Amino acid sequence: MPVQTPSKQTLARYGLSEEVWRKMLDSQGGKCYICEKEPKKGRLVVDHFHKKGWKDMEPACRVVWVRGLLCWYCNNRFLSRGIDVKKSKKIVEYLEAFDKKIQEYEAKSMPASVLSKQGE
Repeated sequence: MPVQTPSKQTLARYGLSEEVWRKMLDSQGGKCYICEKEPKKGRLVVDHFHKKGWKDMEPACRVVWVRGLLCWYCNNRFLSRGIDVKKSKKIVEYLEAFDKKIQEYEAKSMPASVLSKQGE
């Protein structure tokens, strides 16, 4: 299903023209930037940084805070209010530490014959 263009009202809310929105969509291959999936219902949301005073800004200024186009799930689950680069890096660090822990556990717990077959 092709991605639907947002309403003119929605585009105006973010200070976007249809042309700029289409360029964003094309640069992402018509998919959600995070999960890289085409939206099942044909819609992507305009993700933006929740800048204090955003609602009072002129639309031409709001466009600066637009990050990209995401599916509803990724926008709500991964980029909820307050997320920033620093917190995102901590999340990656947290998950990588867990992966390392599991790899070390599996290396100690599994017989060498099993581990050698996994590497093939």
